[in-house]
Amino acid sequence: MGKKVLIVASNYGLWAEELQGPWDALKKAGHKLTLATYKGLPPGILKLSMDPAFVDPMQKVAVNPAPMVERVKQILADGEWDHPIKIADANMADYDALVLVGGPGSTLDIVGNARIHQKLVEAYQTDKIIGAICYAVGALVWARNPDNDGKSIMWGKTVTAHPREWDFIDDLPYWLHNPTPENPELNFFTPGFVFPLAQIVENAVGPQGKVLSKPNTTHENPLVAYDYPFVTALSAESSAAFGDKLVEVLATQPSAGRKFFRRHIQYFLDKDVDGLVSHDYTKDAVVQSVDFVVQGPEALRALFTGYLQMIGDFTLNSVDGFIETDNIIQLEATMQTTNAGLRKVYDIFVMKDGKIQRHITGVK
Repeated sequence: MGKKVLIVASNYGLWAEELQGPWDALKKAGHKLTLATYKGLPPGILKLSMDPAFVDPMQKVAVNPAPMVERVKQILADGEWDHPIKIADANMADYDALVLVGGPGSTLDIVGNARIHQKLVEAYQTDKIIGAICYAVGALVWARNPDNDGKSIMWGKTVTAHPREWDFIDDLPYWLHNPTPENPELNFFTPGFVFPLAQIVENAVGPQGKVLSKPNTTHENPLVAYDYPFVTALSAESSAAFGDKLVEVLATQPSAGRKFFRRHIQYFLDKDVDGLVSHDYTKDAVVQSVDFVVQGPEALRALFTGYLQMIGDFTLNSVDGFIETDNIIQLEATMQTTNAGLRKVYDIFVMKDGKIQRHITGVK
């Protein structure tokens, strides 16, 4: 069954292929697509991105394949992008995924857009897939996780970033292929891109994160990264691969294990020990650590009641190293607690018929 995907594009300078690639892949896969722009008007396509003869001044190669240009012309003729909604009017609860596409204009109306930051945080907190390509990855830098000391939602993740070597240094015009009276082209230049992307992304992922930024990336050798829930892609040459990866990820996520863990942690947040034990554990379930082994519903209720009293209220900062097979879920979770401070929890769930039969846990 197709998912509902919100795709955000720029009014001020979309790079055509960066929308066309994921748009065609997701549409072919049967997903329901909603296009959104800042103005609620059709995206403004940068004229440079519709010129098959355009040679990127930094890469020294022609970067717009002629078949792609013809495909975008067909999309425009068919009116597929004619009726976007306003970004401000989009309700993230209505969608299964949020995808941001790039181009130089994305630095002006997507990356610094506080409404987009809010929607990114909401998508992240509700386990929705988040995609971003090229300079639109910058929006993730400013989407801050309130449950993780205001760090970027991609803190600790592996993502892509437009290479430093590709950053334009000469004057960049914002001439549009499809200007209209309501959405005219911008009558100004910027000295290259508005900001260098790679450096701010490196800071946003932190010391445990990783930024992929290979200047030898091409259409034949694209670069896409997937680190749940993020699918990111380097630039225009990776657009088709970006779309294919989004299709692949949407077919499998959120997985059964992630859905289970989201419900599992909600029982703790609600302090619903009875619901936790009856719904998430088998009647013969065992919970063990280096300090204890308990078994059975009554023992588990006593264990979790004491645990919640010990840590007090808490927020879940992050879930890392999530691995699942048919019958095992393994993860690390970082929590900020009122009574015990910052805690890093390690859990292995051995599952039987959708419930935990053996729970191995540890705290750092």
